[in-house]
Amino acid sequence: MPDLCSLRCLLFEGNRHGLAGLMFFVAVTGLDTAVVAQFQAARPSNVTPVHDAPDIPFRRAPMGPSSRSIVVSLTTNLHLAFDAHLLRTHTVWEGVPLNLYGPPFNNTATRFICDITGSPLWASLPRQPWETGRPDGGRFEVAESRFLGVSTRNGPTSFLYELLPASDAPAQVQEMPRCERVQSRDAVIRRVRISPHREPVRWSPFHGPGESVLLPDLQNAIAIRRARDFLLVTARGLPSRALAARRDDADHVVLLQSERGGKGPYSAVVTNLVSGPQVQITLTLPPSAVEQVVEVATAVCADRDEALALAKELAAAPDSFGEGGASVLTSRWPSANGSARASPHRPPPLAYPSNVRDGVVRVSGADESFVIEHLPVPKDIKLLVGGMDFLPNGDLAICTYAGEVWIVEGATGAPGQARWRRFARGLNEPGGLRVVQGNIYVTQKCELTRLVDTDANGEADFFECISDGWGYTGNYHSYATGPALDGAGNFHVMITGHRPIYDVPFMGWCVRVSPFPGSARASRAAADASSAASHERGPLHAPTAADAPKRTGEVAGLMHAGRVRSPADSTAQYMTEGFCSGLRVPNGFGEFVVTLQAFELARRSEQIVAFRAARDHLPERHDVC
Repeated sequence: MPDLCSLRCLLFEGNRHGLAGLMFFVAVTGLDTAVVAQFQAARPSNVTPVHDAPDIPFRRAPMGPSSRSIVVSLTTNLHLAFDAHLLRTHTVWEGVPLNLYGPPFNNTATRFICDITGSPLWASLPRQPWETGRPDGGRFEVAESRFLGVSTRNGPTSFLYELLPASDAPAQVQEMPRCERVQSRDAVIRRVRISPHREPVRWSPFHGPGESVLLPDLQNAIAIRRARDFLLVTARGLPSRALAARRDDADHVVLLQSERGGKGPYSAVVTNLVSGPQVQITLTLPPSAVEQVVEVATAVCADRDEALALAKELAAAPDSFGEGGASVLTSRWPSANGSARASPHRPPPLAYPSNVRDGVVRVSGADESFVIEHLPVPKDIKLLVGGMDFLPNGDLAICTYAGEVWIVEGATGAPGQARWRRFARGLNEPGGLRVVQGNIYVTQKCELTRLVDTDANGEADFFECISDGWGYTGNYHSYATGPALDGAGNFHVMITGHRPIYDVPFMGWCVRVSPFPGSARASRAAADASSAASHERGPLHAPTAADAPKRTGEVAGLMHAGRVRSPADSTAQYMTEGFCSGLRVPNGFGEFVVTLQAFELARRSEQIVAFRAARDHLPERHDVC
């Protein structure tokens, strides 16, 4: 059994036409005890989990293998978890949907790292699966990359990201998982569409335990014998021997997020040592002037004979590269200016009428300055408000702690005429919302996100990552609030400074995020640097520090005279009552404004060290957990 021990450290997870390479890639996998150990730490105390509705497009939530996990249910009992930091599929399992824990779901801090119940099918080691090579055929190196967001347009959920070659324009990638029934097995198929690129690209769709075995009478076929079953790898539409299996006998240290001592409210990082024979499957895509498409399938087989039969059937299967609901990569990412057609693959947005009965509106607190109107909330909405702001037409946008965004249509009119419409769901405990020129920005615990309705059906279908450049362990107290907006169009986000691991980057800071920093490697130039909403896509920007640590600094507010006006700590014995403090925005690293709550926190020596480290060694890029 792999050795489990406690480790106190910082986790660095650290054109529709002209398809040239039309490929089909298949893998059949089995389960090994070493795989199970990769994604399951010690189970905390029993807490009844909550599960999402079967039709939810995705759920962002912290899991052991990755605090920035995105879970997609491919069927009612087949689920896939994607790591938005390393751009890998880290876990696939059969069983119930993801077990959700934390205050928004079961009103407790005893557990907050989400886990699975059922049969784990396969997992991949925590390695960046993409590499870029040189045009002259030189060595491959791990690709610099960035996560761009999630799309649910036309039905299936897909992950969008970019590879950043050293001497080429970024290559845009769209990865869309789905399930197909083959014989008696459910195959997990991952379709990858990659934009034109001038350098070769190598992808590793699986890296895990096993030993490679040749299969007779099959070209481009590799079987991997595991402890209990086989992993079959087969390809179609590729040159002979396009697939490669590399034996890996090195020991791998796997870091897992967990609750300290198996119980909250504090976090811990657990190490797992995975040893024994490992196999890395790679697929190389040559340089191409047009878009390429690759499909990867995985399924569990009982033995070698079943894997062989399944491989032959998959090799004879018809092409499946039609539209099929997939979002087609174009020269531009989805935008609100796209074609306004509702998708036939998604149900209409959920909506409720006003909860006011018989047109009666209770009014209280009336005086010569204002009146208070009670706007009842529909009983089926769990409205734990994280932030709210008004849209240009007067509708009210509200984000909830449980990960939803609701639009209250007619919020400024008669309460009895209001209509509630769900705009988004599946977010990671958003702590703030801001409307900028009609665009909704939400601060999730894991990232600052722009929500876009590209098909104008009333529901967000593009969740664009503006920045995820701060540390996140998944702790229930890792609140991220805001954003505030300054006159230059920069966002300011408050990151909580209590109970996570204290040396996580930017814990306890107000961070500044620029949505349009100048860069020669930008995927496209900024169109209007005076507006945070109308910019073209530029590189994600690691935040810079704006003020000293806070325990629970609430939503950042107005910008005035170079300062962010923000409430200070407002919980427990730290402050008897809230007050407004000014955070000085520094001209560069090194300006450090100590506040009362920083002194309160610094009573612990480990926190003093962490604060000094945060001040003196700020990361230059977003290699954070």
